[in-house]
Amino acid sequence: MAENFDAVVVGGGIAGASLAYAMGKAGARVLVLEADTEFKDRVRGEVLCPWGTADAQVLGIMEVLQQADACALPWLNQYMGPQQIARRDFLATTPANTPIMTFYHPKCRRPFCKPPRRPARKCGAA
Repeated sequence: MAENFDAVVVGGGIAGASLAYAMGKAGARVLVLEADTEFKDRVRGEVLCPWGTADAQVLGIMEVLQQADACALPWLNQYMGPQQIARRDFLATTPANTPIMTFYHPKCRRPFCKPPRRPARKCGAA
């Protein structure tokens, strides 16, 4: 018997899984197509700038990032040699008062895509 979906997401990386999760939370039936059953580590962005952290909050995926040991970096110190030349407090200087988030991409993807924790599936993604 054929199943009907409201959306098909091609790629189950962090972007695709996040999209499927958010759409599922909103009530859509989403199918995620992913070629790999085991995620390989590749060179990828493993940092969310403060505006990305704000978007992750809106999408409702912060808990998933935290389950994957994402770390919040509320400030950045810049050095030239041994001398600190700048410091930026992201919580005080960004519109949403959000930090930078860092994470290990394969570990971050696992809570979205692997049993027993499947947040995207719990929210309606297949």
